[in-house]
Amino acid sequence: MKRLLSLFLSLALLCALALPASAAAADERLTQVTLKVKQTLDIGNEYESFSGDLQEGLRPYWSLRWTKGDEELHVVADETGKIYQYYRYSSGSVSSPSSDSVPTLPTVSRTEAQKAAQAFLDRVLTDGESAVFDEGTDRPGTTSYYLSGSIRLNDLPSPFTFSVDVSASDGTVQSFSRSDLDQPFEDGVPAPDAAVSAADAGSKLRSTLALRLEYVLDGDSDTAVLRYLPDHSGQFYVDAATGELIDLSALYENVGNGSDSATGGESGMAPDKGEEGLSEAEQAGIAKLEGVQSKEKLDSLLRAQKALGLNGAQLSYFAYTLDEETDQVSASLRYTRSLDEGFWTRNITVDARTGEILFLYSSRPYEEDAKAAVTQQQAQATAEAFLKNLWGEEFAQCALYGSSDGQDYTFRYAQKVNGYFFPDNYLYVSVDAADGTISHLSKSYDPDVTFDSADGLIAPEAAMDAYFGAYTVTLSYLAVPTALDPNAPEVAPLLNRGYSYVFALTLGYTLETERSIRGVDAKTGEVLYPQTYDRSITYDDLEGCWGKQQALTLAQYSVGWRGGSLRPYEALTQLDLVALLASSRGYFFDPAQDDVDSLYEYAYRTGILTPDQRDDSAPVTRLELVKLLLDGAGYGPVARLEGIYRCDYTDAAAIPAADLGYAALAQGLGLVAGDSAGRFAPDRTATRIEAIAVLYQYMTR
Repeated sequence: MKRLLSLFLSLALLCALALPASAAAADERLTQVTLKVKQTLDIGNEYESFSGDLQEGLRPYWSLRWTKGDEELHVVADETGKIYQYYRYSSGSVSSPSSDSVPTLPTVSRTEAQKAAQAFLDRVLTDGESAVFDEGTDRPGTTSYYLSGSIRLNDLPSPFTFSVDVSASDGTVQSFSRSDLDQPFEDGVPAPDAAVSAADAGSKLRSTLALRLEYVLDGDSDTAVLRYLPDHSGQFYVDAATGELIDLSALYENVGNGSDSATGGESGMAPDKGEEGLSEAEQAGIAKLEGVQSKEKLDSLLRAQKALGLNGAQLSYFAYTLDEETDQVSASLRYTRSLDEGFWTRNITVDARTGEILFLYSSRPYEEDAKAAVTQQQAQATAEAFLKNLWGEEFAQCALYGSSDGQDYTFRYAQKVNGYFFPDNYLYVSVDAADGTISHLSKSYDPDVTFDSADGLIAPEAAMDAYFGAYTVTLSYLAVPTALDPNAPEVAPLLNRGYSYVFALTLGYTLETERSIRGVDAKTGEVLYPQTYDRSITYDDLEGCWGKQQALTLAQYSVGWRGGSLRPYEALTQLDLVALLASSRGYFFDPAQDDVDSLYEYAYRTGILTPDQRDDSAPVTRLELVKLLLDGAGYGPVARLEGIYRCDYTDAAAIPAADLGYAALAQGLGLVAGDSAGRFAPDRTATRIEAIAVLYQYMTR
């Protein structure tokens, strides 16, 4: 019967091929798609039920569903049978392990999982498409590998991506999706032939780059150094067919729009003073508020400053806040005024003792057609006069760094040293265009920063050479937005769904770099990149070591010790063991730079050991190694039961009765095979490689 049904579907498909999809009946279209999908995925006839749903979105596609018992298979494909999504589900799927126990290693490695994913992609990707996988990191305890990457068209990069989930237990593909299912892309892929050379395109793209020379802090130090910093002005590409330089950012601005939002917070009201029965601690705490000015006095000081525009505004909120580290007391005052279209608010934070303004921000309803009552020049004069009066010493060291207009005129002044800006030290002020009052105010200024000299700087052209040289001129397919013509009847469905543009695949050149660039050292010409954290584990001292394979396997999953050397035959310390067990749960500890106390705090939280057990440098015996591992894995209560265990170690009689359960479990789980004489040797100090071997045996049990 199944064979006859298959033959019928095949004949129906041949008939349907003669009809365009839109002209064929729904059952004929479903037949056609189903047969193509079954052939692509090699789906047999073992399923008990099947259904297909049609969705007419940007393009018609089918959601196909097969079921058999507790197993379900979902596939989303377009009319041609091209597969966009795949999902296999079974109620017997393995759930993720608890983060509070020592996880196991996956049965399938990432390399094997990627091979399975590649074989699947070879089936579902169509002519001219290929896959490039992103790098991934292995983790113990995972039940599946999430593999992602990009889809190449005609062996060139494209804007399309994919993801594949592969079971870590048997290597089967559980799900697949690609990014272009319901995106507004025009049909068609341009030929991969470029009429413009990479060199010519690179010359045009270089013209879009800009650098500015400024002071920046050198790492965590208080010294500022000069660097050429990228001055981003947009995203550009060169059309590979015409050689035209195109601002992609401008295209997006022309076809889309955005919005901004801002939020503010409030500080809490300080408690009232008590009068009697105060402890010394309470009296000391209350004394920290001595010298603060009253709400009325601070309100009076602020209202006297006409530039703040508080005339007619109501003081609706007041609070004192104590900074526990500096003992500075600040006061927060909120002023409100009712408007026809909403509320005007001005929030001002001041030093509660001196009344000096520390911070100010405002909000009022947005008025699209509102007319400015002051010019930008008038607003700047108001802003500078206010800053001179408030922060005169800092303002004298600053120059205008940037400004903008809108509902508020904003001005940012930055410290200038040796003729160059240091933007980290700044004064920020904005003026309400509606009434010319100060609407925002903030300062970030560290007077203790020292500045490197401005001698020996490389020329701007040399800096640009270095900066441009860090990029690669790359030919790829780009998603270029194209505005829809509202008068064209064929785009009505897209307009009705809220689309104002579609994407067209265009062949073009762009500048690409594997890592983002922070800038160029103004004295050496070195291209600088953000600091990266390498979490990989490597060892340089395992040649000839009996546990080499176990150590390298665990290292593949970032389980082990950082530092480059394992020192396999050294005595195991408690700190060594805690770091090793923590790494099995995904905690990355680098003894060269990480805090040991934080490592132990993590160990306490996850049950590896308790605070009273801490003894960082204490040597760990073989029995203690097993106990700490099994306790952390949750076996402790069972292991401590007495009178029910036996083990076959030759020195079993020497193992304390209270610990015999640990030794028996270690033997039963295959963690410790015994030494050359078959002994458990509970009191012998363990070595670092023995700890690796015991953990490996546990994680691969």
